[in-house]
Amino acid sequence: MNQLLHVSASPHIKDRVTTSSIMLDVIIALIPATLFGIIQFKINALLIIVTTITACVLAEYLYERFMKKQLPSKIYQQLSQDLFLL
Repeated sequence: MNQLLHVSASPHIKDRVTTSSIMLDVIIALIPATLFGIIQFKINALLIIVTTITACVLAEYLYERFMKKQLPSKIYQQLSQDLFLL
């Protein structure tokens, strides 16, 4: 009974891996699927990808500007989230 449990917020394991490095890994992992889609569906896929990423980046920028929040410093996080929307 003398030992108390230590409760803390996550993450519980500390490592050199950061969120930005994980998101960069996600982008790298999605590149083959994106390239295959562009090869398979030609210019239509490329237009959809560029339009979607542009719209997402612009929407996030406008939202953060309107809410007076700090803009993200790491583009990897934003791009990986945008690629997931495809």
